[in-house]
Amino acid sequence: MADAARLKSAVYRATNDDAGDGEGDPAAMIEVDSILKDHPELIAEGVKHIKARIKDKSTSVSVISLHVVDQCMQSNGFQFQVHVIKKVLQRVLKFAYVNKGTPQQVQQLSASLIKKWASTYGTDARMSEFASAARELAKQEEKSLRVAQARSPSMGSAPNPRAIGSPSQQQQFQARMNRQ
Repeated sequence: MADAARLKSAVYRATNDDAGDGEGDPAAMIEVDSILKDHPELIAEGVKHIKARIKDKSTSVSVISLHVVDQCMQSNGFQFQVHVIKKVLQRVLKFAYVNKGTPQQVQQLSASLIKKWASTYGTDARMSEFASAARELAKQEEKSLRVAQARSPSMGSAPNPRAIGSPSQQQQFQARMNRQ
């Protein structure tokens, strides 16, 4: 039980931005890795604690926690990666979607990690969920792009709903105004 408490504390310290530098505590990250390597039975517990920190309301804590889960996936191998598939992958995928509720920094890092994990781990048939998540993200990104393109005309700005005349008349007027 003492190791589980040490792990929880180390995850908290590794994902906390006390220094305000967006880095977390590197010594605590080493401690997390060490505990997980010495006690693989605590991997599920470690993933649970990291997931909780990923969901934190603080953008910097979420970003640091995403980096921590990525580092742990690299250093703790298949068993850790499987727990990430089960408990964290869908949350990271949700954050990777472009939406109003997710801070841009968290969204971009999440999308980057989904793509990285797909190329790194998704080719292993036992971890095909990483590739599936990347395909789902690509579909969502394509859909968002189509919606954005449909909202903005070729001139690059939305039409003015208070403008008088047809769009072509408005373009002619704008062209005359630009010449003056």
